[in-house]
Formats: sequence, C-alpha cells, structure tokens
Amino acid sequence: MTADGVPLLQVEVSHEQRPLETLDEIYSPGGTVPRKHVQHNPEVYNEKGSGYLTGWSDYHYTDHVEDIGDSIAGLQEEDEKIDPELGAQLQKENPRLLEVDYGGFHGNQLPHVLTMTASLDQVKENDYDFHRRFTSEKALQPGERYRNAATFARSLSRLPTFNTSFVPKPSTHGSVVSRVSCTLVDSAAVSPG
Repeated sequence: MTADGVPLLQVEVSHEQRPLETLDEIYSPGGTVPRKHVQHNPEVYNEKGSGYLTGWSDYHYTDHVEDIGDSIAGLQEEDEKIDPELGAQLQKENPRLLEVDYGGFHGNQLPHVLTMTASLDQVKENDYDFHRRFTSEKALQPGERYRNAATFARSLSRLPTFNTSFVPKPSTHGSVVSRVSCTLVDSAAVSPG
C-alpha cells in the first residue's frame, strides 16, 4: 500500500465460468453442431439471450429472412446490437447462420455472437480433472482463499524502484483496474504493507 492507503496490488479471489470462444471459432459451416445450450456473448452482442442449437440455418448474414422482413445484418445494424465495424466486416464475409431454439421461437443467429453456456456438467464432460479441481477450489472457505492469495503475493518479486515488497493482508479497499505511470520522487513516500 502507498502511504495514503491505496493498494499497489490487490488480488481478487473468485471464480467465474465464462466461455472464451465464440461458435464461429469452434464449428465449421455445414458441420455437425450438437444440441447444446448457448448464449449471446455480452462482449460482442448488446442483447441478452440463450437457447439451444438446432443446426445450421439455410440463411447467411445478408440474406433476406421472410419471418423478420429483413436480413440479420440489417436487423442488427438497425438495432445497434453489434459494433458497426464488426457488422461491416461480417457483411463482407457473409457467414452462414445457426438456428437457435430460444424457447418461445426459433431464430437465426451469427455464430460470431454465440458462446456455449458454461454449465458445470459441460465442464465435467469435457475435462473431468479440471472440473474436480475447480469444484474443490470453488468450495474453499474464506480463510483458505486468503492463504492462497497470500502465498501468491509472497511469491512476487521485490520492487527495487520502491525498495519494498508485497506483504499480504486483507483489505476492504474497492478494486479498481488502472494503468499507472509515475516517476518516483521520494522513496519514503511508499510504505510496505
């Protein structure tokens, strides 16, 4: 922590299940797609939604779809559901769409905005060893989580510029991700701890 109480390092100990790949990175157009639960990727698509894959659509991104009276490209552009630059790139590529059963209706969707829903059962099915480790670490008590984070902080190298090292201790300071650029004027202004 700095002399004014701002942490130089804060380790957040939590778990999050989030797929890293969109379906266009996993499946090739026309290939077999399993009936798995999928969701809209919030980093790419501005509308929440989930459903089950039912297969490849007969439509491509810029094809006119009778049911909606427009193309998926036109609809997404009009409703600002995806980034305009990505939309322009996809209009050039004109990828084939996937059919998704959204529960109340069947829709055509870009594989580029869909990810698998990361259920524990799917994790277990794909990588049992990771699932076992994830499940046991997810169940750690707060004290055990703190000890793991403290071990990580102690393993960090000293900061020679500040002549200090990281000392683990609990903090109630809120986490803020920031990039800091500074010039050290007085090394006494930084206190370890």
